[in-house]
Amino acid sequence: MHNQFNSAVLIDGFLYGITGQNGKPEAGLACVEFATGKLRWKEESVMFGALTAANNHLIVIGEKGELVIADVNPERFVARSQAQVLGGRCWTAPVLANGRIYVRNAKGDVVCVEAHKQP
Repeated sequence: MHNQFNSAVLIDGFLYGITGQNGKPEAGLACVEFATGKLRWKEESVMFGALTAANNHLIVIGEKGELVIADVNPERFVARSQAQVLGGRCWTAPVLANGRIYVRNAKGDVVCVEAHKQP
């Protein structure tokens, strides 16, 4: 796991994070087994950005402003929802507070999205 801006999150023995460097083709969202360093999966559609985790979900903002909510799952990447919520360069970790997700771009624009529980 090679984090450039945002730290990975450790959940139940697995690291989830953005690995690689901005602009490099190997960048992507990845899951790595903490004890062994073994790559479990890598999702290159996310490429670069930042993430946080809550309630067994990864909250990921891609560098171009796409918000992705995915399962915490060491077996495979499972996106539950995706939406383009912001433009510009987005490298700041999303924040979850009081049922809302806040994301920011490099210009300082902030978007607030209400988080809903999946049925």
